[in-house]
Amino acid sequence: AAAGPETTALILSDHGFGSVRPRQYTFQRLLQGDYVAPKGTMGASGMGDQIMKMAVNTYTRFPFLREWAKGLRPGNREKVKKTLRRAGALPNAASIDYQRSKVVPANFGLRMWVNEQGRFAHGMVEAAEKEALVTELSAFLLADRDPVNGQPIIKNTYRGKDLYQGPYAHLGPDLIIEYANFFRPGQPVEKKNPHLEGGHTLEGIFLAHGPDVRPGTVDGAGLIDLAPTVLYLLDQPLPPDMDGRVLVAAIDPAFLAENPPQPGAEPAQWPEVSGGNGYSADQDEEIREQLRQLGYID
Repeated sequence: AAAGPETTALILSDHGFGSVRPRQYTFQRLLQGDYVAPKGTMGASGMGDQIMKMAVNTYTRFPFLREWAKGLRPGNREKVKKTLRRAGALPNAASIDYQRSKVVPANFGLRMWVNEQGRFAHGMVEAAEKEALVTELSAFLLADRDPVNGQPIIKNTYRGKDLYQGPYAHLGPDLIIEYANFFRPGQPVEKKNPHLEGGHTLEGIFLAHGPDVRPGTVDGAGLIDLAPTVLYLLDQPLPPDMDGRVLVAAIDPAFLAENPPQPGAEPAQWPEVSGGNGYSADQDEEIREQLRQLGYID
């Protein structure tokens, strides 16, 4: 309403939200499958393995502990985390023994790299064994079933080579995990599942409204399609090196016929950025504190 009837408005979320397993779940499974080894504590690596596995198992098997931790004030929650890290009972990048781990996880285990010889300083997996390990790990995770509803916990696994393109694709992860979303809009919950929590999902939302928008549904829209669609609606040519596509399913057919997308001759240009991020020291610290409370950084 504020933009006026002649303005086309687009809304595209960068992710969805649903009921998924907690972020520590994949790390727990990597520990259980001996794909990841924690650093030794209390003078014995075997004891460190047991402490870490017991802590993660307890945290995931008893959901009330997770809810209790979430309810703590940020300062108290951070104190608990630091205590657990010092004891070797909380999984994080610093607690992994990379000389004994077959897999290097990131993003709470949602992305994984094979700890390959020649690729990492402490690589332990030979290059010839890499593909078999990724296949084995994928099957190991996809076999998991939720004890309450019997459905797969992991919806899908993806090979990095199938998702990433370009000159730096080889730096990407070898395996990417997608959790199953158990949330069903409009359907009653038959049985409460204490193993689930709210989390990010791949399926987000796309909304469009304006004089040249076609009513209906659009399937498969992605973030990468937003820029080409905006350029098209602004009657601008599409750079030849731009990824994504114009979401023609959202455009009125008559308007589309009269105004087909025009390929441009000039590649997309990124202006040079200098002088930092534009934030003051106080603003920068405020952003960092928000990220800490959300759990994105330590």
